[in-house]
Amino acid sequence: MDLSRGPLLADHRPAGIRLAAQNRALRRRLRRRALRRAVPAGAKQAQAAARDKRLAAQLNCQRLNFGENGIASLLGKATRLPENTVWDQELPLPDGYAFGGLPIRSVKLSETDGGFLALFVDGDAAAIQAAIRKARVKGDYSVAMLRKIGEAGGYAFPGKRPGQPYVHCQSKQTLNGEY
Repeated sequence: MDLSRGPLLADHRPAGIRLAAQNRALRRRLRRRALRRAVPAGAKQAQAAARDKRLAAQLNCQRLNFGENGIASLLGKATRLPENTVWDQELPLPDGYAFGGLPIRSVKLSETDGGFLALFVDGDAAAIQAAIRKARVKGDYSVAMLRKIGEAGGYAFPGKRPGQPYVHCQSKQTLNGEY
């Protein structure tokens, strides 16, 4: 048997079966190529960022860590900013992160009062309260609360309207004054 003319001549299948296999392979290649073109380059980065499970857990106020390699480091990686610049400023998040099923639009990480995380999500006060109940984990040392901007117990955030609800995440030790 002479294989010098290429691998296609060495195929002993009938011509109809061989053509059907080649057509299937061609369709697969075209589908893959179309899928690659359908996702813009920026969306690939957002999808990759949304896959950080540690950040997603901390954005659900679960085991909130304000120390080294904690929430500041994870936010810096997700937003491509240095870790020391993510404190005390509002950061828009890539798509894909949610708090109790509500999409998170932006976050603010603050060192005030021992450190807290403010999450600005899509939803009214009732939806946020339901999301807080949904995100609660038994035995966790972090707590999530519904707060309103400018009201008693709430903080004033520049550029946000007074009375706008947000999710306030803080450790239980900080709330009890044990920090």
